[in-house]
Amino acid sequence: MTPPALPHRLAVVAAAILCFSATVSFGFVYDDFWVIVGNRFLERPAAWGTLLDGRALAFGVPDAARPLAVLSAALDHALFRDWPGGHHAMNVLLHAGVVALVLRLASALGLGARAALAAGAFFALHPVHAEAVAVVSYREDLLAALCVLGALDAAVHDHPILAAGLALLGPLAKESAVVTPALALLVSALARPIARRALTALAAGAGAWLAWRLGTLGLSTYGPAVAARPSLLVHAPQTLAEAFGRSLLPIATSPAHAPPAGPAAAIAGMLALSALAASAVVLRRRAPLVTLGLGFFAVAMLPTANLLPMPVPRAERFAYFPSVGTAIAVGALLPQLERWLAPRMLTLLGLATGAALWVGSATACRPYRSDDALWRAAAAASPTSARAQAGLARTLRMAGDPAGAGSALARALALDPLDPAAHVVAAVQAYEQKRYDGAL
Repeated sequence: MTPPALPHRLAVVAAAILCFSATVSFGFVYDDFWVIVGNRFLERPAAWGTLLDGRALAFGVPDAARPLAVLSAALDHALFRDWPGGHHAMNVLLHAGVVALVLRLASALGLGARAALAAGAFFALHPVHAEAVAVVSYREDLLAALCVLGALDAAVHDHPILAAGLALLGPLAKESAVVTPALALLVSALARPIARRALTALAAGAGAWLAWRLGTLGLSTYGPAVAARPSLLVHAPQTLAEAFGRSLLPIATSPAHAPPAGPAAAIAGMLALSALAASAVVLRRRAPLVTLGLGFFAVAMLPTANLLPMPVPRAERFAYFPSVGTAIAVGALLPQLERWLAPRMLTLLGLATGAALWVGSATACRPYRSDDALWRAAAAASPTSARAQAGLARTLRMAGDPAGAGSALARALALDPLDPAAHVVAAVQAYEQKRYDGAL
């Protein structure tokens, strides 16, 4: 297929930058204070080697299991120190880079020029990406997406050494990128055959990361508090189905979501996921790229679908990279729409969709402008989220409202007695009240 013209591709990338450019004026929020502002490890280049031998994790370095993300934060800190605008600008540029690779991959998979542009624009402007782009410390999702898409592109074009290197780097940014070889097999089966040596290179890169991880850090680095949380495995289908829904129709986006709960929700999730799987099978012959997109989303989302206990069971940033699959499926549907709609109607539909996504992204980004705005919005949107209530408690405590902070903290612990954020806030509050036994 002929790829989109360079000016058209640049226009989509520019739209991605403009859409999220307001985040450059935002401050630091939530984990940014721990991962970046208060992280003195970023200022000690001589100690960075400890990221590879496991000592950084033992020392309590934030995100020590993700060396690429830490080194990216260190580079930003060297350039911008504690100026949040520079850190946010880098996130926006990384998102633009991911958009460029989505456009390139869409063409390589067989989408026509207009369909590839539609896929790229859908991904570029989508509101579900607000959390990953607007929060500096969630850059690992952007870096992982950049590495995985680069690895797939290298494999498709038969550059095995580059493919292996990027397949290794991806999980060093975020563990979920280890699915790169599985995604390549999916691409090879449904869209474009990939040379065996390139597939082997991807497996070697991911395998090298797995060997390093098991040999130095172990499979999970979340600690006993997270391991002790109740299993949400039965809700994995619900998590997948809801995440796909938000990546397709960005309705009710929120900075926080309550953990999935209840047998009815689990059954509904299984039924929804079964319907999506059946659709993928039915469309296998008539629209293989739609099937590829659905499969891509499911495989990429699987590591964050609560198969193992996670400190945050649900978050919109988890859908950042998987939504590449949704974008490919949307682009693959364009030829069908071209048969149904007149060119003028199709153009109007495209412009209306783009405008709706743009406005949705601006709205979804707004809560991340400050820590106070973030947790007030999160608690209002998801009142049954322990994480949101714990964040609100911290915000109210810092604003000089100890009574309100205590009420929010009590709600958080009632919703989830094991929530790590709530226990941190409780410990700080006890220390400030000189109840040192409670702080421990």
